[in-house]
Amino acid sequence: PSASAVGVPAYINEHVSAPYDNNARDLVRVRGGLSWLNVESSRRFSKTFARLTVAEKTQICDDICFLPKAAPEFQQGARFFDLVRDLSATAFYTTDAGMKDLGYVGNVALPKWDPPPPAVLKHLGLE
Repeated sequence: PSASAVGVPAYINEHVSAPYDNNARDLVRVRGGLSWLNVESSRRFSKTFARLTVAEKTQICDDICFLPKAAPEFQQGARFFDLVRDLSATAFYTTDAGMKDLGYVGNVALPKWDPPPPAVLKHLGLE
C-alpha cells in the first residue's frame, strides 16, 4: 500500500508535534522545507509545488534527494528531504504492511535456539 494509505502523514504530523527538543527542531525543518519547496517551485516554474507536473516535481526532487551531493543552494531542501524520507520509512516499516514487506516475524516463539557460531562470537569478542 501507499505511504498515505498506512498513515505516514499522520505519523509525521505526530512526530513533529511532540513536545521534545528534537521533535521541535524537526518541526522547524519540515515547515521550512515545505516553504522552501514552494519558493523553489515558484522560482523555477511560477507555480506552487502542489500545482507542478510530475516532471517538474521530479526536477526539484532530483536536486535535493541526496544530501551529500546536493549543491550548496539546495542544502536546505536536501536536509528537509532527508528528514521526511527517514520519517516516512520509519512510519511505513513500523506498520503491519511494512513489517510484512520486510518479512519481519516479530516476537514469536522459536522452536529451537541456534546461537551464533563460535567464529562469530570470537570475532565480536564474546567467546
